[in-house]
Amino acid sequence: MNEPDYNYYDDDFSLDQAEGYVLLLQIEAASFAYAVTQGSRLLAWGSGHPLDELTNPDELRDLLTAKYKQVITGVPALSFTLVPEGVYSDAHIGLLARLLNVQADEKVFVQELDTENRVVYKVSNGTVAAAEKFELNNSVFGLKGWIKAIANNNPNDDTLYLELNENKVNFLYYNQSKLRFFNSFEFYNADELTYYTAFVAEQLKLQPGSIHLNLSGKINNDDANFKRLAEFFKHVELNTVQLLQLPVSVKAQHILSLSALTLCG
Repeated sequence: MNEPDYNYYDDDFSLDQAEGYVLLLQIEAASFAYAVTQGSRLLAWGSGHPLDELTNPDELRDLLTAKYKQVITGVPALSFTLVPEGVYSDAHIGLLARLLNVQADEKVFVQELDTENRVVYKVSNGTVAAAEKFELNNSVFGLKGWIKAIANNNPNDDTLYLELNENKVNFLYYNQSKLRFFNSFEFYNADELTYYTAFVAEQLKLQPGSIHLNLSGKINNDDANFKRLAEFFKHVELNTVQLLQLPVSVKAQHILSLSALTLCG
């Protein structure tokens, strides 16, 4: 098994008390992360585990098969589209599925994203099979929690929010407290990340010298992605929102989208 990206266990963590815990799972294209919480306390956290550990657990067997009070699973969308609540109709699902180019080995899901938008997204059958291990009706659009977390913390009109995981960057922008832009791009190096960020900023008519970039996910202020963005944009910062009580060893930006699944329970 590959070594996990992050790993943390509280001294008081005990699976004998799992019925009082909540298990959060965030599935990505090729890996997954988990967190175990009790109230607002983080008890365990790991990321970078291969997907087959979900469907056929070995190293994490005890943790993944315990009986929890609640399990919330965030699933990754292969593609998605937002539909305003005022014009959404179940009768349009077939058309929206065609727009997403849904294939035979994919499934379509619809969820309320916020009070004004629904998200229609497709998920691979492999991901669905992994989520079904933990009851599919407990699954949510993978970035729903992150979006809620940003919305709940007074997003600024001059700030573009980025969530980075594996080789994907997700962009979120609010203006006058309204969701104005949400999209994702695949990138494979710091230059590509900077290009997509500049492209999104240009589309939103935000200037590199005045825009603030707020970063979460697999990002640190001393890595290549952060440094390259800082060369092009004047204001680049890490997201410091904490939804759980975190130990010093766990950085808020690393666990934000996973811990934000608590907002989707």
